[in-house]
Amino acid sequence: MTHNTKNPCNLGAEFEAFKCQHATIIDVLAKETAGKEDELSCLLDDHAADLKSMLGANAANECSDDLAEQESAINEAEEWVADNIANSSIDDRIAGLLWLNGAAEGALIIQKALLQ
Repeated sequence: MTHNTKNPCNLGAEFEAFKCQHATIIDVLAKETAGKEDELSCLLDDHAADLKSMLGANAANECSDDLAEQESAINEAEEWVADNIANSSIDDRIAGLLWLNGAAEGALIIQKALLQ
């Protein structure tokens, strides 16, 4: 998965487009997880952390060799994930997991977690 990470505004646009494209599956999973948010919290947190790492690394790789620029890009990507996914609604947290893993694989991860 490739995301335009240099500009957090681009991340927002990409994430919103993904959520629109996969609105039905996000809605179904949100309904299936209703009342089970506590059980899924660690799973969603882990995937949000993985998304922070991936987007931060991608952002740094898009920069020059200037370490300050790379660190700034990493921080912006990680802040964006924290503000828009990790600390957001259950729907956005589910969408973040799907965005990281792909919609089909992400749905399977959540469904498996619900069966445990």
